[in-house]
Amino acid sequence: MARSVNSTQRTTGDQPAVPSSLQELLGVFRGCFSAWTLPVFCALARGLVSETARRAVCGMLVGDRLSQTWSHHRAHRFFSCARWPIEQVSAVLAGLVVRLLVAADEAVSVAIDDTLFCRRGPKVHAASWFHDGSAVGKAKVGYENNWVILAIVVRLRLLDRPVALPVGFALVRKNSEDSSRLALGFRSWKRWPRRCPVGRSTWSPTPPTQARLCADCQGR
Repeated sequence: MARSVNSTQRTTGDQPAVPSSLQELLGVFRGCFSAWTLPVFCALARGLVSETARRAVCGMLVGDRLSQTWSHHRAHRFFSCARWPIEQVSAVLAGLVVRLLVAADEAVSVAIDDTLFCRRGPKVHAASWFHDGSAVGKAKVGYENNWVILAIVVRLRLLDRPVALPVGFALVRKNSEDSSRLALGFRSWKRWPRRCPVGRSTWSPTPPTQARLCADCQGR
C-alpha cells in the first residue's frame, strides 16, 4: 500500500521515516539542545515510543533502528557527559501538555509525589536513608535516591478517568536547600513559567489556580 507523502517525513542517512506529527513535537525542544545532542534526543524519544520491549538506552536504539549504525556510547554519553538544561526540557514538555491536553478555561491540576530508587554503595550521589513503606521488616527505611516527580493531571478522550503525565523531576539531597521534598516540588513548578515561552499558545502567563499534592498515592 502506498504511503502518503504528507503523513511522514523521510530523513537522509541512517534515520528511518518519522511521522510528521512526532517530528513536529520533537522540534519544539530544539532550543534545549545543541547540534550534537538534538539528534540523539530525537532518536531516543522515537525509540522510546516505538520499542515495545526493553526501554533502556540500547533498547531505544533498537526501536529507532539505529543499533547497527550508531555506537551505544553515543547514546550513553547523552546522559553521562552532554550538558543540556533539564529544567528547560521539563518546562517545554509541561507547556506542550497544557497547550494540547488542557482546555483554555480549565485550571491546571498538578500532582507532586516522591518515589524511591534503590541504590547501593557509599559513593552513590545523593543517596541517603528515607522512609520506605515497601521495605521488608518493622523499620520502614531504605538507603535510596529520592526523586520528586511532578505531573500534570489531564483527561484523555480514550479513558474514563484522569491520568497524571510526568513532566518534571528533581533529586532530594539531604542537608541542602533541596532537602524538603514538598518545597523542592513547588519551587520547580514555580520556575517553569519563567523558562517556557510565555503565550497563550504555549503556556498560561498566570499561575495555575488549582494544585493537588499527592503523597503516597493519597491526594491532599
